[in-house]
Amino acid sequence: MLKSLRDKACVMFSLFTTPPLFLSTARIFYLCQNLKVDKFFSHRVVMSPKPKNHRSSKQPSDWSIEQLPGLSVQDQSKLRELDITTTQQLLQKASTPQLRIVLANQLQIKSQYVNKWVALADLARIPGIGCRYCGLLLHAGICSVTQLAQTPAYKLHQQILRLQVAMMQRRDLCPQIDEVSGWIKQARELSC
Repeated sequence: MLKSLRDKACVMFSLFTTPPLFLSTARIFYLCQNLKVDKFFSHRVVMSPKPKNHRSSKQPSDWSIEQLPGLSVQDQSKLRELDITTTQQLLQKASTPQLRIVLANQLQIKSQYVNKWVALADLARIPGIGCRYCGLLLHAGICSVTQLAQTPAYKLHQQILRLQVAMMQRRDLCPQIDEVSGWIKQARELSC
């Protein structure tokens, strides 16, 4: 599946970039999940973001592991075999570095993958972020809710903007600074 996503993304990017971009699987996963192709104009693809997730709850969000970016179908099925079907369950069963190593051994994968999934699940707890933006924040260097709570909004917004322009060559796909400020406020509430 990841190879087919990589192939789709390379075709998609080759339509509007020169030279073609070589992206990591995680970035491709993020792009494929958060963007949809609307129209093709000669050599350019016009893209628009998915509709916003309108979760009004201030409670931490619990997502199905299928919605978490970066998990292959095989990894999802292995997690289900261990009775891990949601992000909250993943966070509970991998709450310490030792438990992450144990989980990685049970899944027969490197512990860095489990660490990445835990970071994504932690960020996805924030209602305004969810599974839509957790990958973007991770690529911007934010690894936890605590780290997000301590990050100045303007610096994070600039980092996300640079990342979006570098990856997509589109400034308009970047979340607005007030949305980023809202994430930080929600992160502070969760980390207390």
